[in-house]
Amino acid sequence: IRSWTNYSTREIQYPREGGAERLTALSSDQLQIGVDAAFRYRINPDSVVNLYLSVGSPADIHAYVYNTYRSSIRDAVAEVAAALILSSDRATIGDRIEQLMARRLEPRGILVTDFFVREIEPPETIRQAIENKLAREQPEARRGGRDSGCPGDHRGKPDRRARPAVPVLAVSGGSRRSG
Repeated sequence: IRSWTNYSTREIQYPREGGAERLTALSSDQLQIGVDAAFRYRINPDSVVNLYLSVGSPADIHAYVYNTYRSSIRDAVAEVAAALILSSDRATIGDRIEQLMARRLEPRGILVTDFFVREIEPPETIRQAIENKLAREQPEARRGGRDSGCPGDHRGKPDRRARPAVPVLAVSGGSRRSG
């Protein structure tokens, strides 16, 4: 009895239905980066026999592609420092992952047709540092760079007259409104 194995040559997406999968990898400075990504691939019809002999069934091929995807993310993230992944190299990290996948899969007849990085999540320490920096910059932007915080002084000297404490609700245009 002969058994036949059918291989789809249509494009296959992982994860299915347009989702993304979060994987974590260590950057070159040993910080853990989360990557939400998805990819599409297809099998070259001329390579099906070699794939069957070297890798196996369609499920085995999918597992092989998936493992290549995981190792490509780990390798690409390990090449770059966490701070660069989150700034200047953020746009190129997806391209690098796709290049690594293609280099490993194309010789076997598996073509990566698309790769998407949906989100890159920094480690908690870096995320907290970014949030702290933004919080420090916001009051400076609201003040508009004024030297004196005293509204009644136009000569740069502090206003020393006693005033009752009033909560400040908003600061805009150099005047204070209280409620």
